[in-house]
Amino acid sequence: MKRASLTDAVFWGFLAIVALAPLPYGSVHLWSASLLSVLVGAVLAAWAAVALIRPDACPVRPRHYLAPLLLVAPVLVWIALQACPAMPARFAHPVWAEAAAALGTGTATGIAPTVSLAPDATVSGLLRILTYAATFWIAMQLGADWRRASTAFWAIAAAGFAYAAYGLWAYLTQPGTILFAQKWAYQLSLTGTLVNRGHYALYAGFGLLVSFGMMIRYARRDASGAFESSIRFLHAIENLRLPVFLFLGGCLVIATALLLAQSRGGIVFTTAALVALVPLLLRAEGGSGGNDRRRSTAIMLAAIAAAGLLLFAVSGERFMIRALSPGESSGGRSDVYALTLRAIAAAPLGGHGIGSFPAVFHLYRDAAFPAISPVYTEAHSVYLEFASEAGIPAAVLYFSALAWIGGACLRAARRLRHHSVFPAIAAAAAVLAGLHSIFDFGLQVPGVAVTFAALLGIGYGQAAAVPPARPPEKGRT
Repeated sequence: MKRASLTDAVFWGFLAIVALAPLPYGSVHLWSASLLSVLVGAVLAAWAAVALIRPDACPVRPRHYLAPLLLVAPVLVWIALQACPAMPARFAHPVWAEAAAALGTGTATGIAPTVSLAPDATVSGLLRILTYAATFWIAMQLGADWRRASTAFWAIAAAGFAYAAYGLWAYLTQPGTILFAQKWAYQLSLTGTLVNRGHYALYAGFGLLVSFGMMIRYARRDASGAFESSIRFLHAIENLRLPVFLFLGGCLVIATALLLAQSRGGIVFTTAALVALVPLLLRAEGGSGGNDRRRSTAIMLAAIAAAGLLLFAVSGERFMIRALSPGESSGGRSDVYALTLRAIAAAPLGGHGIGSFPAVFHLYRDAAFPAISPVYTEAHSVYLEFASEAGIPAAVLYFSALAWIGGACLRAARRLRHHSVFPAIAAAAAVLAGLHSIFDFGLQVPGVAVTFAALLGIGYGQAAAVPPARPPEKGRT
């Protein structure tokens, strides 16, 4: 088999994993999350084997990823140490000493004190983070080629459309079911193949950003100047080709599913990400002058608003009922946030161990959570939960690495003359994920997280890719 064919085989295998990851309930169960990690690891090993015989399989050089690597590496090492029983006893969580005292035994009788409250969960959490990092790495190296980046975005948009179409079908014909089984939560909301409506809203938001960005990319190619001149706009529509209408249909289907998910945060944050994406798309591929760009921005924002109002009129009734219901509020989230802050204050440097929040909740619950109250296994804030589990220094390093990558995509979207649509979409996805993670934990769902990692990786790969030896063909974007 030719070397190029080997790389293509790795690439298509990778796309299949990313596209199918949300299918089994978002890969949230142990078997599906473990299978996802094994498959991503196998693809990473295959890519490494190809890279050994084909140096151009590594187009992104170390100088481009050294900074985020130096930020993340200490975090991964610390998480591994949290679950290590060989750590000095003075670093162990106090609960282990209390357990030994309560049992009237010493550590030599079988209790192995660790930094983590739940060392087994910490190992699983580390494995998931490594899976997301491997996904980002593969996407970065393979997505540095703009043709593969385009194919990958086609695949992610198609997956987003497929899950939205299934969700609509199930919502209309088999309400209260998910993958032909009875739902155990969110029976009145569309959740696709995921369990939580907020998590599906985040995934749908990624699909909508990709579909919208790719639609504009092909529209600008087919109707050159259409978005820079309102006079030529109607005449240019007749030049639009099939990809534009395919992505337009995807936008409509995904947006409808997003509305029927009835996730207030998902809808608001996706809208904010779309608004942030518009000026980046108009600047892409050379863009237009200042006045024309402002005019184009106004036209596109008005079109988004009009389409949103139309979809809202058709599908937004349930969302409005939930949004305006006096009984709908943040529930116990404020209490959970207060509990998490107490947990952070108790172990600000080392944390309680990745994956240990269920144990942290029971350790720090108070009168705000009586015996009959729901048990929270997540803090409903990725930032607070990570800080409570890994410690404040590790959280700062970890999220700084993500911010670095998102910032690089944003700068590339503003700087590159060709193919900047890919880092533009990645930057908008980072905006959506960053806002959503303040109030929810969608990025803790593996099927959603690998999609985000793939988008970021492709955008960062395009931002760091070595310029091609010759310019793209005229009219190709």
